[in-house]
Amino acid sequence: VWPFFELPSLGMLSNATSLHSGITCLALRGSSQQTKDINLDTMLELLHGWEGRFDVVYIPTRQGKKQASVTAFVNFLEHESAKSFYEHIRSYHQDRFRHISVANIHGLGNNLAFFVATSGLAALESDRAPAIFENGRRVMDLRDVFSRHCTMQQICEMDELGDRLSQHEAKAEASAKPSILVAGRQPAHRPDKPVSDFEGFPLGPLSQPAHRPD
Repeated sequence: VWPFFELPSLGMLSNATSLHSGITCLALRGSSQQTKDINLDTMLELLHGWEGRFDVVYIPTRQGKKQASVTAFVNFLEHESAKSFYEHIRSYHQDRFRHISVANIHGLGNNLAFFVATSGLAALESDRAPAIFENGRRVMDLRDVFSRHCTMQQICEMDELGDRLSQHEAKAEASAKPSILVAGRQPAHRPDKPVSDFEGFPLGPLSQPAHRPD
């Protein structure tokens, strides 16, 4: 989500004129000098005019590590809203961000499932959790949202995806290459078997594609 990560292979969109159909989640990355200027309040200011058209705003932090950059992830309800916001940022605020990218995970359910699968169910009640919105208002009971929008299948798929990304990141760090940013991914603190956290926890019937649209 989300979600919440971006890969160099997706390509940066700073010079693109439009988004491909189906894309709903954007990743806006600032430089290390811009870290303090990119937070939930400033993102909500930028999203003024799109109230009710986005449901996830997430600015991940990496505990114990100094961040070379900061990335804000925003998931929109519809592609057209993501497209109009992207064009607005590109026209008026591109200098505030080093890169504008497409996230690999789209949709509220998938983004939230990825966060829980990689950080644990208890993390929904921490200050590291994404900000979730419904009907233009922020929702504070994320466990309720999680139960209504996530399925066990999604959690398992996102857990497998998180494992692959962690392996990719470990190889990149071992070869001294710049590591990819995986939102909310903290291998040292990740639950060994996150699925066991959900025994007896009601999960919704919704299911959404786990992969980025082509």
